[in-house]
Amino acid sequence: MAFPDDLVSTLSEAVQANDADAIRDRILKFKLTGHDLGECLIMASYLGNIGAMKVLLEYDADVHWKNEDGETAFSFACAYDQFDAARLLHQHGADINSVDSSGGTPLDWAVCHARPEFRAWLKDIGGRRNSDHEEWPWPPKTDGCGT
Repeated sequence: MAFPDDLVSTLSEAVQANDADAIRDRILKFKLTGHDLGECLIMASYLGNIGAMKVLLEYDADVHWKNEDGETAFSFACAYDQFDAARLLHQHGADINSVDSSGGTPLDWAVCHARPEFRAWLKDIGGRRNSDHEEWPWPPKTDGCGT
């Protein structure tokens, strides 16, 4: 479904601002569905905007929705060290071992970008790795993992 530019802009702004009322207003006004809200859930998860995530999940945002690179909201939460966002998504049934188009899992992203306690939690709940690069010390020294 192609959204009008004004909807995309105002919904994105509301998610970035963590404005639950504005998000709810856009969802109801444009009758958005769970699948339609998947991209917004990704944005809210990498920003760590828990209020926005809760509203999106209240309206059944698809926690399994993948972008064109096969990444999910859970993947982004792991890649951006958003521990609370990841826990919320896990509580809503997110696939903790989804594989993106490059073959990476959320734990693969976390070993490069997340705090040690976040990594430990992912392992405790059954997170698996597909890569064999070593875990990075915290905090990471560069943007690229394994370089």
